[in-house]
Amino acid sequence: MKRKVISVILALIMLFSLVACNNSKSDITTSVETTDVEPNEKNEDDYEVKAVNVYREKDVVDKTIDLHFYSDAPHVPFISVSLFYKEFFKHDLKVEITNNVYKYSGEKKEYLKFDVQENEISIYNSLVFGYHPDFQEATTKTFLHEIKNVSTTGKEMIIALNNYGIDIYGDGKEAYVPLSLLSVFSGGLDGYNIAYNGKDIYVLDSRGQLCNGEERDSAYFGDSYISVLNNVKEKRYEDLAKYTYGLLCLDFDNFRGYTSQLIMGDNNLLSLGLNGLLEKYYPDLKDSLLSLDKREYAAGIEMLSIGLFDGGHTALDDGSTAVTTPYFEEMAKKPEYHDIVYKFAQLLKASKQNSSLIVTAKKAAFTDYDETNNPFIYHFDSKTKLAYVGFDSFKVDYEAWKKYFANGMKEEDIPSQKNDTFIFVRHCFYKAIEDGAQFVILDLSTNNGGDSGALIGLVGLANKSIGYFEANQIIDRNRVTQTDGIDINLDGVYDKLDEEEAKKFTFQVGVLTSQKSFSCGNLLPSVMKEIGWKIIGQRSGGGSCAITYVSTADGFTIIHSSSFCLSNESGENIDNGVELDYRIIDPKTNEFNAELFYDYVTIANYYASLLED
Repeated sequence: MKRKVISVILALIMLFSLVACNNSKSDITTSVETTDVEPNEKNEDDYEVKAVNVYREKDVVDKTIDLHFYSDAPHVPFISVSLFYKEFFKHDLKVEITNNVYKYSGEKKEYLKFDVQENEISIYNSLVFGYHPDFQEATTKTFLHEIKNVSTTGKEMIIALNNYGIDIYGDGKEAYVPLSLLSVFSGGLDGYNIAYNGKDIYVLDSRGQLCNGEERDSAYFGDSYISVLNNVKEKRYEDLAKYTYGLLCLDFDNFRGYTSQLIMGDNNLLSLGLNGLLEKYYPDLKDSLLSLDKREYAAGIEMLSIGLFDGGHTALDDGSTAVTTPYFEEMAKKPEYHDIVYKFAQLLKASKQNSSLIVTAKKAAFTDYDETNNPFIYHFDSKTKLAYVGFDSFKVDYEAWKKYFANGMKEEDIPSQKNDTFIFVRHCFYKAIEDGAQFVILDLSTNNGGDSGALIGLVGLANKSIGYFEANQIIDRNRVTQTDGIDINLDGVYDKLDEEEAKKFTFQVGVLTSQKSFSCGNLLPSVMKEIGWKIIGQRSGGGSCAITYVSTADGFTIIHSSSFCLSNESGENIDNGVELDYRIIDPKTNEFNAELFYDYVTIANYYASLLED
């Protein structure tokens, strides 16, 4: 996630410098022909079928598929539901049709219902639709061995599409739904997303899960993808502008996770919905999102992603910012946007100052610390018997694990410590035994999250070989608990031998956090606290949800907190950070002191006092 957020942060830093000099007028013109999102008049029999290219590889047409373009919305692509899931997710769904209701179901009691007459969608067991079987196969064989995965009985989610000005159609055999609407709730948690850029379809694999670790997003496809988005000489089509706005509202109203740090104000978004929030507080931003001028619209998309920034999860992908940022710079100078620009610039300034102190102190304490390369640090202090184990992201090298098991589990094929967090921390735990450590600190003070699979493995190292996490799925309103046995000895199975290995780690384990500890850097301390280890430093920065990638109807890709919300064992949201057991402050001033985060004596004395008790 860090690479995606960097572009947003750079834009925001630039934003702060613009606050004092935005009296000049921009030449961006407002050409909003409508600001109301109303349902279309349906004409299900009047449509045009067009063969559209599908790209999975750069500059290579994989195949063509047929899309419907209805006369009521001639520039919005619709696709058969069965075709969408068969082509892009390898799901063969069964369809039952009753009184204009098309019910699609699979093998795990999941279903989607499309009520063409009432214009409603019902979703049950939504996560199933977001998983690609090839991804599941590629990530199954690692150090994790699932013991149980328990999900409470959920409820179906019903979305009234008339509220968003979106129509669906049927021909008596199939339901036809806007392609980007299906992609919004089928993108899953794996960075897999089907996007239409106004000309072609692109299979985006933003985490490289289906293509041997190579990230393939809009930036990967380059000019073939971006040039259509960046053609500012042509006006946007009114039907596509309306639909795009409606889909944005539907997405953030229904599929965004529960976060508490939005610049625009989370409570307002929850109570008013995105459209209500924009109409009440940011009407000019709504106008730009509906504008038929592509420059103003592109600027509005970036402004929206900034306003919905929640500490590290919500952002535009790199390919999108290549288009939006130049026009956003122009928008930031317009007087009507001063309010949101100023608010965010102030928040960024405070956050940046605090984060800078942490990073500066860490660089002073560990001379090999290089924040740009997600470093891994092991340092043992012989005087205090304290071992620091530091890492800035959670990684799992799935390709290396696949090779390791396929080649007979040879030692030379064990994944690299630099590419796999579990292997790195496992190595450090054994090194701490050799060094005679009494205390081990998992330093998450500069960690911005990553793969939850690595997190489960680390929990197992500190929890007698058992790893777990819990989450709430807000679409289906059910609760998920995953428990895994951790293959600590790397022999391909989980058994008593792994439990015996875990008993060797007899040292006291603690977690060091700061406001920079985000996402999995926030969840790990929550889980570690539940199993009895201590959390020290500064309250973690939040980020309680997995992330998802969705594309607008015209091809801009937005990353945001998903409906899969990580929680503590009581089911409570952890977005406000994890409560500390020991707050590191300067005893002389009673104020935050980042240097003490890496002072061995301060931390070792605290853990020594615990052992004495």
